[in-house]
Amino acid sequence: MARSHSIASGVDAATRHHDSAFSVDVHAAEAWRAHFLRKRPRPEEGLMLAVLEDALGCFYKYAFSRDEDDCRLFEEARQWIESGEREWSFSFENICDHFDLNPQYLRMGLERWYKKKEEHARHSGEKALFGKTSEEEGGQDDVVV
Repeated sequence: MARSHSIASGVDAATRHHDSAFSVDVHAAEAWRAHFLRKRPRPEEGLMLAVLEDALGCFYKYAFSRDEDDCRLFEEARQWIESGEREWSFSFENICDHFDLNPQYLRMGLERWYKKKEEHARHSGEKALFGKTSEEEGGQDDVVV
């Protein structure tokens, strides 16, 4: 199945719908997208972008899911993003390097987004995002992930 959009469009969608890691850098994402679209991406670059976009999508979409399969997808994406591995051509580090993206900056943005969403849910009582609270388990009001 061919993907017709780039990671930049995924970044744009995440910015609109997720208060994303890139929300501060919307203009940078737009500039990167314009630059990328001006040059015709090679097929392997399209695949690299699809891998990156899929991981980011799984991270955002399934971060607080209760579903076992969703949690597995989130964890796989999180591990891939956090890995410093460089031996595989399609590792997070190598894809970021190929597109001149700073992997540590992306990781920090994802972590900031995750913590912000987690904190918001704790303060607003959106317990459904996290599963059972320890209060429901008989303890204090902390969240059990």
